[in-house]
Amino acid sequence: MENQLTPDNLPNLPSRRRFITITSGFIGSLILGDRALGVTKPAAKKPVVKKPVVKKPVIKKPVVQATSKPSPSATPSASPSASPSATPSATPTPPPNTAPDAPVIGKASATGATGATVVFTAPAKNGGAPITSYVATSNPSGIKVTLPQADSGTFTFGGLVGGTAYTFTVVAVNSVGTSSASAASNEIKTLDVVPASAVAIKKSGVAVTLADIEVGKTIAATNSATNTNLFVARLGEDSFKGYPTSCTHQGGPLAIQGKTLDCPWHGSKFDAQSGAVTNGPAGSPLAPIKVAALNGALYII
Repeated sequence: MENQLTPDNLPNLPSRRRFITITSGFIGSLILGDRALGVTKPAAKKPVVKKPVVKKPVIKKPVVQATSKPSPSATPSASPSASPSATPSATPTPPPNTAPDAPVIGKASATGATGATVVFTAPAKNGGAPITSYVATSNPSGIKVTLPQADSGTFTFGGLVGGTAYTFTVVAVNSVGTSSASAASNEIKTLDVVPASAVAIKKSGVAVTLADIEVGKTIAATNSATNTNLFVARLGEDSFKGYPTSCTHQGGPLAIQGKTLDCPWHGSKFDAQSGAVTNGPAGSPLAPIKVAALNGALYII
């Protein structure tokens, strides 16, 4: 077109902005330096600034070679170059053997004037070594009895003192040592030794026992050796006295009247426990007779 405005038609415009009248009647506004009327100026290319590429260091991970685990039945072979950590763990060492636990004490029983039996039970733990024997000890006297066995059992004692109270303890023995002592047994009393000179006291032909006479009481009985009568008084649990049955005045026969021994001839009275005169004319007390309880029975000794 003849009146077309192009940048080439305006080479030397002196100012930034001008108004131009075109004879064809087209009025345009031209902004120089910014925009050409009806014309798009190609955009200036900015220089491309290349940023330097920073290379990250490559860290190589160590390669772990997989190893196969040996089966439970396989025995690992020893390798001279194997490290200590690769050595299979050793079997735990069992604890050392010890002395056994204490036995359990059982019942003790007197079997005569010089004997007794003691029952015991083997301990639950033998310390890892078999029990070879048990030893029981008496108290008092310290008499020892040994049983060469591993199981529970019964000791038989001899040589004890008659009429004496005893308790017993037991220990267990193995190859390592001796256990602590068991608890003490129940107390027993060995039977009394009856002297050869002792005479049994009887009543109606039967031996008089502790059950036949209460403490504080007096009974009439018989000397089994001479078949003569006597009175027997129980002063305490283990205290006894005997008295003749004749009055000290003129020998009249005495009879038990409650707490006194009375003479029907002249009215003399004697204390039934002590034999002392409590009423005359008798002037002398009754002469005591020595009586003792031996193994539960009464004897003149």
